Amino acid sequence: MIDVISTVRDIIHRAPQPFSVPAFGEFPEFEAARELAEIVQADPSDFYTQLDALINDGSLIDEATSTAQHLVEMAINDIADIATEFISHVMSNSTEFLHPLLGLGAVAESGVFGMECLARADARAAQLQVELDPVAENLESLDPPVEASVPPPPPPEEPAAPTNSVGQAAVAAAKSQLGTPYVWGGTQPGGFDCSGLTSWAYAQAGFEIPRLAEQQAVGQQVSFDELQAGDLIVWDGHVAMYTEDGMMIEAGDPVQINPVRTENIGMPFKGFWRPTA
Repeated sequence: MIDVISTVRDIIHRAPQPFSVPAFGEFPEFEAARELAEIVQADPSDFYTQLDALINDGSLIDEATSTAQHLVEMAINDIADIATEFISHVMSNSTEFLHPLLGLGAVAESGVFGMECLARADARAAQLQVELDPVAENLESLDPPVEASVPPPPPPEEPAAPTNSVGQAAVAAAKSQLGTPYVWGGTQPGGFDCSGLTSWAYAQAGFEIPRLAEQQAVGQQVSFDELQAGDLIVWDGHVAMYTEDGMMIEAGDPVQINPVRTENIGMPFKGFWRPTA
């Protein structure tokens, strides 16, 4: 039976966190600065120039944060609608789940629709980032201070982690199959299941790994921060391959690239594994 609650939770987790717009209030007149400048025989013009720039920056920040808040709220609502659509879809098929002939097909179809809803939620979150980019660019145009503090010297660069040439070759092979349809038990171009894709890709790189997903937690377990191209993301019933930049390739329907996740329709997560280690 499809884990409806876990799928809905996965969809909702794609939604951004709401935030409140800070209130900057009004700036005081600072008239005393003129009197103080006369006493010490100084020119207050620089002070008031900076004050005017600060007031203008405050207005730009107010406008930008209000716009960002509106965009975030729209994304939250859209992703909530996707979750609601998935729930409605499952409820409409609920009577078929218990049917002796239609049950397995209804469960499988609902699982596929759940993956589609997750992909749509990911796409909506990515769209929000695109919508927020112009807002961030407007904030970057704010006037810099007159005298910027000298930044400390950068820390010495750490040596780059060694690359995994076999893993990179496996990723290249897997990417060559993007768009290939899902076939249960498929292990060759034309149709793959999840572990069929990863085992085939590693075979093209000259490295053998077990055939079944739950058996591909082999080699060395690594953390998310240590992931390299070719590392496997393994569940008890599903497997994907890390492609770099926070993304993974997996045999959905079709073979596709998605953001790395640790939940997959309620399956126990076995972790990140580097078969070549």
